[in-house]
This record gives sequence, C-alpha cells and structure tokens, in this order.
Amino acid sequence: MENQSDNTSVSRYYSKKKRRKKRRKLMFYTLLTVFMVVVITVLSLTVFFNITEFEVEGNARYGTEEIIAASGLQTGQNMFRLNKFKIIENLKKQLPYLLEVSIRRELPSAIKIAVTESQPFACVYTGGSYYITDENLKVLEITSQPQEGIPEIKGFAPDSVQPGEVLAAEDGSDKTVLRLTQSMKANFGTENVSEITAESIYELGFVYEGRVKVMLGGIDRIDEKLRLVRHVIDDNQSKEHAEIDVSSGVRAYYRSVDAQDGQEKTEESGKETEENDEQPAENDEETVN
Repeated sequence: MENQSDNTSVSRYYSKKKRRKKRRKLMFYTLLTVFMVVVITVLSLTVFFNITEFEVEGNARYGTEEIIAASGLQTGQNMFRLNKFKIIENLKKQLPYLLEVSIRRELPSAIKIAVTESQPFACVYTGGSYYITDENLKVLEITSQPQEGIPEIKGFAPDSVQPGEVLAAEDGSDKTVLRLTQSMKANFGTENVSEITAESIYELGFVYEGRVKVMLGGIDRIDEKLRLVRHVIDDNQSKEHAEIDVSSGVRAYYRSVDAQDGQEKTEESGKETEENDEQPAENDEETVN
C-alpha cells in the first residue's frame, strides 16, 4: 500500500511539474506574440507604409493636383494614420462639385482617391446672385449670370448660403422644391426644360422647350405625374404650343394653345370653346394612368 501511495505522489508531482512547464511555455509564446504585434504595429505606423504616390480617378471639373491639395495629403505621411472620414468631409466642403469620394490604400505606399462629381441641375436667383445647384439643392457655385443649359427655379426664395451647403427657406418650401427636383431627376430630367415654377406648394410646374406649359399641381403623386407628362410628350411629336395638366395625378390633359393670343385652339365657334372648359374636346388628348 505504501509503495502504491508513493507512486501516486510521484506521479502527481511530475504531472504538476509538467503542467507548470506547459503554462510557462504558453505564457512565453503569448508574450512573444504580443511583443511582435507591438513591434510590427509601431513599424507600420512609423517606418513602413508611408505614402509615396497618389492616384485620382473620376475627376473632370477638378484637376488631380487640386484634389490632392484640397485633401491635405502629402507624401511621407503614414497610410494607416489617416482619418479618411475627415479627409472626405474636407474635400466635399472645399470642392462643392464632389458628390461622392472614396479613399483606398493601395499597399505598400499608394493612395487612390475615387470621386463622382455632381452635375448642375438648376439655378435659383436670390440675393442678387444665381445659385447653381444639383438635384438635391446643394449649391455648387454662385454666379452673377444664369448658366446655360439648366432651368431656373422661379417662385422659390431660399436663404443665402455658401457653396457646398444646401438651400433652405424659412417657410419650409425647400422641402417641396427638393422633392420636385429629385423626382424630375429620376423621372423626367431637365433636358429641354427652360424653367421650373414653384409659386406655391400647390402650384408646381415647368416649361418644356419654351412652348409646353406643364401644370403639376401639388407635390402629391409627383412621380406618377412626371411619368404621365413624359408619356404625353413622347406620344405627341408636334411643335405646337400646348398645355399639359397632370394635377390630378391620374389623368393627363393635353390642350393645344395658340402661341400669339394664348387661347385654346378651336376649329369651330366660341361655344365649343366654352364646352372645352368643362370636358376634354375631341382633339384634346387624355391619358389614363
């Protein structure tokens, strides 16, 4: 019995010793790993991965050097110590035409900046200047003259802001105008649109090719209304002056209008003109959505 007890004690002793040795070995390798990670991290943030070159893509309005200068990035900076979100914020603030910006590290030492630029969508006259904006009412630049090729938004009186900021109005009309411009961008565009009208939140519209007056009514069902207008314009290829009323959001009424006196065209008498005021005439077009 004593020999058996002694053997058990010896076995336990060596077992404990083996476990202690294993723990010390594990701790050693753990500390070694932590040390190596710290060394590599320090070297990565100080010696390795410093910027030596830049690449910019997607830019047209701004030059490559202009974008790099606005970013504040310089060769020699460490790639992993950059605050990409702050750099993107500064770029959009200094260069208002930048819509989207992404910054990617190209190991071992290059920085790639990819940009998407906003396109002028409309202009607004306020405070003696023209504010060139995108469809989100972000001010791209301020000029003394309207820019050719984009419509002017009339009846909208926003507060004065700086380039890079979004137009806003104390009466809240900016929300309605914003919804209109975004919907026009998605469903109609502004090609051949000479002006957009926003006299009130219930009297929205625009002029197409300088000869077709489009009456949208309120902002409700604006997507459906603009698709109706597009359908009517695509189906009617005449170059006559006309009016398109889609204020109901369900039907589009097309009326030919004399360019000189602004009256609705009728082939017969004034009596038929009065009837036309009550219902669409035979030569009017009605589109049901």
